[in-house]
Amino acid sequence: MRQFRVVVNGREYCVEVDEMNKLDSVMSDMEEKYESKTLQDEANESQNIEPLSIAIAGESKTITAPLAGSILSVRVKAGDYVKAGDVVLTLEALKLENEIIAPYSGVVRSVTVTVGQNVETGKVLVAIDETELT
Repeated sequence: MRQFRVVVNGREYCVEVDEMNKLDSVMSDMEEKYESKTLQDEANESQNIEPLSIAIAGESKTITAPLAGSILSVRVKAGDYVKAGDVVLTLEALKLENEIIAPYSGVVRSVTVTVGQNVETGKVLVAIDETELT
């Protein structure tokens, strides 16, 4: 086992690295997807990066792609009511599945992407008219 000092975003960590055999490698690959997303989330938080950007567009607000990637699923359609925190679509970026959530409640005005479509960072994905059901 070897020890290394690693600095990430100005924070110092002491890590131990051990050589893995083939079985360990297979188990590691299975756990890597979960850990990678967790590490990416921590990195975004430490850099104060907003996962979504919101822009005012007339009466609607838009949700844009935080990263370039491919649309894996679309869970809403025009006319649907969404609550803040609802998943509106899934975007694959950097080999990770990223759930794109509605940051506020409202009625979906339009969905501008389809499953399988490749999108660039900043592409408008969904437009929502912010409203509250009474």
